[in-house]
Amino acid sequence: LRLTERGTSMLADSVAGVDDLEVELASMIGAPALARMQRVAEDLYQALRLEVEVFNGRTPVEVATASNGQAERTTGDAAIERLAQRLTQELGRGDAAQLAELLDTQAKRTSP
Repeated sequence: LRLTERGTSMLADSVAGVDDLEVELASMIGAPALARMQRVAEDLYQALRLEVEVFNGRTPVEVATASNGQAERTTGDAAIERLAQRLTQELGRGDAAQLAELLDTQAKRTSP
């Protein structure tokens, strides 16, 4: 796999955007809270098994069904609700509200 010049530029922009977001989040909620949030996001990523979908072409629900024989909702609203509850518990209500505002602002910037 070789990236074109445009692909390399897009990748660099993406990394820079993540770096900027981390700095902004850390300034809003503090480095310890950001580290906790990152751990929660990693837990969610692992639980959803997103890499399986990418590499096997199956959704996380299909993977869960295939692995235990029962369909289990692992994406969408239920996963977001679990993440929101955990972040609120980890960050506290005030910092969770600040994070929500920041995410809303970021989403509006990237929406078409």
